[in-house]
Formats: sequence, structure tokens, C-alpha cells
Amino acid sequence: MADERLTIRKAEGGEAQGLASDLLRRYFAEEGLAVPPSRQRAGLDALLNDRRCVVLFAEREGVTGEPLGIVTASWKTSVERLKVAEISDLYVLPTERGGGVARALVEAVADWARTQGCTALFAAVGPDGELSHGMSGFFTHRGFADEYRKLLARELPPAGHAGAGGDAGTLAEDAPKETT
Repeated sequence: MADERLTIRKAEGGEAQGLASDLLRRYFAEEGLAVPPSRQRAGLDALLNDRRCVVLFAEREGVTGEPLGIVTASWKTSVERLKVAEISDLYVLPTERGGGVARALVEAVADWARTQGCTALFAAVGPDGELSHGMSGFFTHRGFADEYRKLLARELPPAGHAGAGGDAGTLAEDAPKETT
């Protein structure tokens, strides 16, 4: 709740997978996202083991192991802004909403991004998050600006398999060399 102090900590160690999995499973179920459990585990493992990513928990001060919320973020290199971070998952238990947990998680990610040398922080807002929770408003109240960009996604088959158009394509260095 608003008057209670929060602790934000990085998810690491043996308990991280279990605690994060539980919160993310709740998040995906609430938003109606059909992400198979095996993919959730693999994605979470990738986040927890990649230095470009962070998973943070919000907890009541002095109460470890009972997270109230979770945020995941990663950074990438960008020509336009050099290094940018993006919040991809933000979830707070329904009973804890409105008490500053999400705000604290976003500020903690911003701090992490600055320490990584990032020059900007983006937030991905899906249609369910917008309709159910007005997430665009949440983020704009915290200094984010709508850049009128649209995030488009395309599922990719594993390397070496034909894509939707029947052509897996090749990288330039893999393409046959011309001979004269």
C-alpha cells in the first residue's frame, strides 16, 4: 500500500525462477496471453542469464521472498540513441495496485538502465494492458512520451527452416559468392 516502504531487488539465485515464474504466469493469465509454460521458463532463463537484461522484484521492506510485483527489461544498441532499454513486462499483484509498486519498479529499471549506459527507456504497451489498465497514461505520467511508433512482430521459425513465404533467406556472408 502507499504508506508502506518497498524494497526493489534484482532477481537472482535459486528462488528467482520460481518467484518470477509465478508472477509472470499470473500476468499472462490476467492479460489473456497464450504463452506456453515451456516458453515462459526458457524466456525467463534467458533474461536471468543475460547481462543485457534485468528482472526486478518489488517487496515490502524486510519481507523477502514475497514479491508484490515484477518488471523485466533489456537493453540494445540503437543508431539513433546509442543504447536504449525497454520494459517488456510489468506486473503488480491486483491487491497491491495503486500503492506505488509499479512506479517503484519503473524507477528502479530507469536507474539500472542509466548504470548500463542507456540514453533512453522505452515501455512496450500491449492492447490488453491499454484497455484493462490504461498503461499509456501510467507511463506518460512518469515522463514517457508517445513517439507514435508502432511495434510490429513476426514469429520466426528456427534457423534453417523455411519461413512463411517458403524462403528462409540467407545472411550476406552466407550467400554464394559471384565468380567471373
